[in-house]
Amino acid sequence: MKARLIGSFLSAVPLLLTFAVSAEPAGMARINLAGKGNVKLAPGAASPGARVGAITWGSEIERKQNLIAEITLADGWTEFSFSFTPDADGSVQLDLAGQDKSGDDKKKIALYTLYDDISVRGAELKNGDFET
Repeated sequence: MKARLIGSFLSAVPLLLTFAVSAEPAGMARINLAGKGNVKLAPGAASPGARVGAITWGSEIERKQNLIAEITLADGWTEFSFSFTPDADGSVQLDLAGQDKSGDDKKKIALYTLYDDISVRGAELKNGDFET
């Protein structure tokens, strides 16, 4: 299951997102970012062990408007952050995802990825702590 958050931002201002994530059993956290309208996104820096970059599929415009941030998780909660810069004023959609894994019998095993305390520097994000 994916959770979606929409945030508003101003162009050319680097945005820094910080997350607390946990997976049981240990797995991977993945955040898909999609610029809305004509907004293109440029990847920035990421925490050690994490990465942020453009998607490698889809049309040329889709590759310029969509980023993926990923980090491999150990047991317990992990804090990580990444940044990106939009090229125009507008909105970006954040899809919070995890991963599925196949067992020895090739059946899918659900890995539950939990997110909490999401914050953004440089933009407005509503309900990043999931409390309201």
